[in-house]
Amino acid sequence: MNKKDIAVVIPIYLPSLSNSERISLEQCLKLLSSYSIVVIKPESLDLDDIINFYGLTHIEAFPDKHFVSLRAYNKLVLSEEFYRSFQHYTYMLIYQLDAYVFKDELLNWANKGYDYIGAPWLPWKKRHLSVIGRYRLYCQRLFCRLFDEKTFKTDKYYAYQVGNGGFSLRRISKMLEITTHYKTKISKLLDDDAPFYPEDVLLLYELTDRNFHLKKPCFKEALQFAMEENPKWAYCYNGNQLPFGCHAWCHKDYYPFWSSFIKY
Repeated sequence: MNKKDIAVVIPIYLPSLSNSERISLEQCLKLLSSYSIVVIKPESLDLDDIINFYGLTHIEAFPDKHFVSLRAYNKLVLSEEFYRSFQHYTYMLIYQLDAYVFKDELLNWANKGYDYIGAPWLPWKKRHLSVIGRYRLYCQRLFCRLFDEKTFKTDKYYAYQVGNGGFSLRRISKMLEITTHYKTKISKLLDDDAPFYPEDVLLLYELTDRNFHLKKPCFKEALQFAMEENPKWAYCYNGNQLPFGCHAWCHKDYYPFWSSFIKY
């Protein structure tokens, strides 16, 4: 595999960028410009100013309806239509503009052969960060998966799972398989009257089975790919080493840590 087989997909849905979005975009272009940079946007949105200023050349437009809400965006990135637009690539890195990349390790991660990688969801409470705490969460998660579906779909019960979709590497052929096979189920899960769950959580719990299991790294390896929640602990657990990238770096709960590495 080479860099031409990987697309860096950047959603832009507003006509201007915030300061933090500019920082994220400029860092992406600085480190990942040797890959195919693809902006996805609403069909009616005029992005000429941004496109011309940054020299962006590859734009994919989708119907406006996919950008009006988070639920609508989830419908897009769990659609067969979306992945068919990128089927001439092997992998895509979804790079939302609250992500930040520290180094170019993208090809290395793609060559590992995983179907999906994102920042693992980490708990904040100290009692859940020890080995015993992780084992206790595992037992609770198993119990709730078997007997309490409602409680299972809370952040407590997907702790240490992989992972967040805002900065995520996806094997396009596998995503096409999943979105085609589960098309009817996805439609029901993302119906406007259904309870809302992010697309990455649905991928983890609802859209996998014995035949469509996503090959993912364990949370320890995934921390080398990306960090999001509890970044101070994640950084320490990763041997005080920066990951390939991070997500939600400018979030009020996370920026106090990332401010040492990202100037905002």
